[in-house]
Amino acid sequence: MNLLRAFRSFHGLGVDTNGKVQEAAAPPTELVERLIRELPKLHAVSQDDARWLTELGFPVEAGPVSWAVPPQVLRYFAEAVKPTDLTVETGAGQSTVALAALAKHHTCITIDRYCVDATLLYMEQIGIPRSKVTFVVESSDTALPKLAPPEKFDFAYIDGEHGYPFAALDWHFIDKHLKVGGIIGFDNVEVPSVHNHIEFLELNRTYRLVKNVSEPSLQCYGAYFYTKLVDQDRNSGSQLYNHRRVPGFFPQENSVWPWT
Repeated sequence: MNLLRAFRSFHGLGVDTNGKVQEAAAPPTELVERLIRELPKLHAVSQDDARWLTELGFPVEAGPVSWAVPPQVLRYFAEAVKPTDLTVETGAGQSTVALAALAKHHTCITIDRYCVDATLLYMEQIGIPRSKVTFVVESSDTALPKLAPPEKFDFAYIDGEHGYPFAALDWHFIDKHLKVGGIIGFDNVEVPSVHNHIEFLELNRTYRLVKNVSEPSLQCYGAYFYTKLVDQDRNSGSQLYNHRRVPGFFPQENSVWPWT
């Protein structure tokens, strides 16, 4: 058996706990580039979803599909995430594979069971251990309040439900577990509910923009990444975002309210 394992190691092969031969993992950055080249189909579109998406002007056929974030996002992951980092995301897909390859351990929260199974299969094919990811198959608005990681996260990516107020809810709960100096990214900042929340982050100044992934080739798509500057509670008076007056409101209390 030892000779057999040595042979497999020499030829770039591994073996899982069931004795199945599997490919040995390449360096994390090479895995990210492979992911970009192969574009695995980790999502699936139902007949109903295909129908309404087509009616909205986004023609798509039912079945497996690749809904990948742009290569620029995955390559930024490779720049920002260290092998000692703990990472978390809402949503799942190729971002999950990349973060699993790059980080010490990754936590993925998604309602997409098909994507979880397809992601695990692809990870096995390219040699990423299953143990590097904890999947929580549950909506983020119920899963994140129960989240109790043993250590704070170094990197987070919000790419789950984009309907209001999920981007803000995901940030609210993840922020509690994100290190000062950690990085959080928001996918699809062109969507109003996401854009409104990043406006809060920029005006509140407890986070600083460190990477803007948007360019003409991506059309209207954007992903913004912020570094956390300070821990802050949710008291309205402590938030710089609230240190503004809305014209016409409470004019008789101008000298009492702390907002300017």
